[in-house]
Amino acid sequence: MSLLRRLVLGRWFTRWLLRGGPWSVAAKIAAVGLYGAWKWRRERRRQMPARKREIEASYEVLDSDSN
Repeated sequence: MSLLRRLVLGRWFTRWLLRGGPWSVAAKIAAVGLYGAWKWRRERRRQMPARKREIEASYEVLDSDSN
């Protein structure tokens, strides 16, 4: 995402987030936080099966010529 686009979207998002009364601002912040936590957890779950497939090993692979 280009820097200009980030600035425009960030400015719009900040204005939207802080618009309204104190309860609506708190609700928006909570909703954004919950969405972020859900998204983070979903990404973490997608990466978990790849980690579980790996087997930890404590050995060295030697050349066949070393015998």
